[in-house]
Amino acid sequence: MAHTSPTTTITLRYHRLRDRAVRYTDPIKALSDVVFRIVGWVMRLAPLGTFGALATVVATYGAESRKQLGYLIILFTATCIVYVLVVLGAIMRACRLSLFGLIRFLKAELLVALNTCSSEAVLPQLVRKLEILGIGRPVVGIVIPSGFSFNLDGSAVYLTMASLFLAQAMGIDLSWQQQLAMVGVMMLTSKGTAGIAGGAFIVLASTVTAVGHIPLAALSLIVGIDRILNEGRVFINVLGNAVATIAIGKWENDFDTEQARKVLHSRTITPPQDELDTTKVGADK
Repeated sequence: MAHTSPTTTITLRYHRLRDRAVRYTDPIKALSDVVFRIVGWVMRLAPLGTFGALATVVATYGAESRKQLGYLIILFTATCIVYVLVVLGAIMRACRLSLFGLIRFLKAELLVALNTCSSEAVLPQLVRKLEILGIGRPVVGIVIPSGFSFNLDGSAVYLTMASLFLAQAMGIDLSWQQQLAMVGVMMLTSKGTAGIAGGAFIVLASTVTAVGHIPLAALSLIVGIDRILNEGRVFINVLGNAVATIAIGKWENDFDTEQARKVLHSRTITPPQDELDTTKVGADK
């Protein structure tokens, strides 16, 4: 009776496990290819859909509607600037740090968020940058992921301003009580907004339907400029969560202020100490 060597046995088991794994991975891979192809079609057709929506608004309400949409963009941008300079600036001054230094430090992440209109796209980079800034890893690991679900200040600004604009555009006279109630509902629903492109628009549609003061068809008025409004929304979301992490880090005494000042005033980014140690160990090996 022939005996197989241990190496041959291990090789046979490896091939059996590989063949068994292929049975499960091949269908998943095929499904992912289909999904990504559909996403590619949607991305190619999205500009045409936006153009069609804006053309429908202009054809229905006239060229004067473009001026009103321009006013909304200007007012929303001004509101975002005031919020960043006044609210976030006051928090950073209380932490004795520079707001513009933080913006310069997070420039790459903010640009990626603006281009993708998604705050989730910069989650890993933002966590790494805040650890470099001197905030403890437990604070960053808890505040940033939870903040992208519950601390979406930009989404709250977007939802409230968009809903009030739609009410005025449709000629609906809301009382102060109705306006405050709508703002309160929008602030609550913004806490569940997904950090993906277009997520706030879906929340706006569902909230408008639930409140009932504004017809759902009115949302077609702002479809054409939703991308522009999303850029300001995502910018505030990312920057606001970074500032919130700094504030909570100081509150929990898990923040190195001197390290933060050194990083914000320097032009180069130094990796965290644990990454330096890992690199050194790898080099020693």
